[in-house]
Amino acid sequence: MSIKKVYEKFAKANGYIKAPPTIDEFLTNPYYLGDETMGGTKIFPYWREKLRQWFPTPFYEKDPDKKIILLTGSTGVGKSKISTYATLYIICRILHLKNPQEKFKLPETTKIIFMLTNSTIEAADSINYDPMLAIMRESPFFVEHFNKKGRTLFVKNIDVSICSRKRQLVGKDVISAISDEVNQEVVKGGSFELVTEMINRINSRFILEGNRWPGKYFIISSAQTESSLTEKIKHNFEGFSGIEMVNPARFEVLKHKIKYSGKKFKVFIGTYDSDPFIIETEEQLETAFNIDPSKIFEVPIEHFQEFKNSIEAGIQDVLGKPTLNSKTFLKDKQAIREALKLTKLYDKDYILIDEDETNKIIDLFDKNLLGAFDPKKPRVIAIDIGLKQDRFGFAMLHRRSEVKVERLLNDNLGTAEDFVYWADLCLAFMPKEIGKKLKMEKIRDFIRDLREYGFNIQLVVSDGYQSEYFLQKLEADGFNVKMNSVDRKKQPYYTLKYAIEEKRLKLPNNKILLEELNSLYEDEKKIDHIQELLSSVPILRERELYISKDLTDALANALYMFDKEIKPSKLENENYVKELKIKSGLASGNKIMDAILSIGGKEIDYLKIK
Repeated sequence: MSIKKVYEKFAKANGYIKAPPTIDEFLTNPYYLGDETMGGTKIFPYWREKLRQWFPTPFYEKDPDKKIILLTGSTGVGKSKISTYATLYIICRILHLKNPQEKFKLPETTKIIFMLTNSTIEAADSINYDPMLAIMRESPFFVEHFNKKGRTLFVKNIDVSICSRKRQLVGKDVISAISDEVNQEVVKGGSFELVTEMINRINSRFILEGNRWPGKYFIISSAQTESSLTEKIKHNFEGFSGIEMVNPARFEVLKHKIKYSGKKFKVFIGTYDSDPFIIETEEQLETAFNIDPSKIFEVPIEHFQEFKNSIEAGIQDVLGKPTLNSKTFLKDKQAIREALKLTKLYDKDYILIDEDETNKIIDLFDKNLLGAFDPKKPRVIAIDIGLKQDRFGFAMLHRRSEVKVERLLNDNLGTAEDFVYWADLCLAFMPKEIGKKLKMEKIRDFIRDLREYGFNIQLVVSDGYQSEYFLQKLEADGFNVKMNSVDRKKQPYYTLKYAIEEKRLKLPNNKILLEELNSLYEDEKKIDHIQELLSSVPILRERELYISKDLTDALANALYMFDKEIKPSKLENENYVKELKIKSGLASGNKIMDAILSIGGKEIDYLKIK
């Protein structure tokens, strides 16, 4: 028996009018999309093979692991077009059923919907719906199945609809969908809620035996956001199998059109704490920091100039891989690493608080180290309360000497004087018991104990309405307090950026802080962090916590408010410089000197002074 007869026999036994076409027949036969694709010749071989993998038979696939297709990668390789062809094929298969509602055990009046989404309803209409409709109008098959009465686009109560927000899905029975332009800014807003709702709706209404779907869900995103989007889908749908990542390089898709010489060069695409670069010598790998071999890729030499012109654009547009450097707020990774060299006053990057225990937070610290930074110098403390109150950022700074730095002044490179700051503390507070909210009383006690120990705390600052009562209590304890939000303006973060890049800020070697600094990026309104990416720090990953900016918010707030509110003391500055000269045994002047402060046999930091 021929395979065609097998298909016809299966179709009659399973509620079809006749067997739907194979994917190749659908793409090449003029009755379907043959005219649109010029007999299939307009479709790149890479995508033809992908479509065969997704649709191995004219019916439902046996493989449940290809329900959600996440299309990312290079620009200009046809991601939107191929998802349109695939969705049209699914519509074609459903239209071959005698009674789709009966097949899926739905009420007879149910409208079965193929949904197209984009960042706005206008974009979904013009970018997704209109091009799809134009293709269907040139196909005899789809024209024959249009609903002449107009209630739905097709007969059998099958429709194609558009939306851009979760609420627009209410009451819709979605069998298959395309979500286009799911980029980082959209993911952090309302669109990921739409993605989640879409998966829930398809999974609850159209799940078949063997955990199969009759359709697919195509999610099209930029190469910049693939890791965060995939990880969030997996996290939100624990145990859900069915996500296929497709992120081809441009030269993989276009190799049939471009004659490549076979010569290649290597590129390191970068990580959160390492910048990308073209590998031209082996010495680069030996001297580079934290090179992950899995982030090294070979690229045809014909694309070398594109990477030379802009390595970030080359990585995203040619190689089809994500790189954060194009939007990273703090691009100088070496400056960040150099800043995080202070000895920590506590051996961990975080403190777990048990509200029922009677011990004090200050008892966790080495008292000899607490005194090493001269408690009499003015301090500013800043606290950032996480939205879910499951993590607080805490920072305490003091000011050291003035140093000369090179800056652009009126568009000319000049020399200015500014202060060096040291962060005595910069760490995370979390509840010991996972899932609990953190109460403020023990942190309030800690601040009071720091004052009793001798620290000259001149200001305590916090952000948001959640901290108002906390600040009132501290004010009643005699502290000077202020409320300031770093989310409403960019200046606090630019103060932090300049201090790090000019090597005027020394920070504890804290892995949570390092991760947060490396994940900052700038949008039009504020400085934010990479959204919905699980932290790589073990304690946070164990708690399934995402990368946040609680520590960096506290740090930026403390630095900004110190600079704004605490007037410098000349005597304090002169005493410090004198103290530094004596301890280092080196002379100051116009030359750069390295001063190493050693207290109690522990190296605290180095400081370069002009």
